[in-house]
Amino acid sequence: MLLEHRLAPEFGEGVEILDLVRVGADGSPHWTRIWPTAEENPRHARLELWMANYGYQIVSRPGELVRFM
Repeated sequence: MLLEHRLAPEFGEGVEILDLVRVGADGSPHWTRIWPTAEENPRHARLELWMANYGYQIVSRPGELVRFM
């Protein structure tokens, strides 16, 4: 698994996203949006809480520091 943090110009200028990427048994990648999530997403409240506690620490660090955490 890895976290992918990137700019998402398809959602608007300066919009950032955080995705969880898992590798399936067949080697194919599967993305799950961690942040931001739509309010109607059943996991929205839980993911917002996770971002408040941990996510911003991850997305605010340079990439080379995150890899070694």
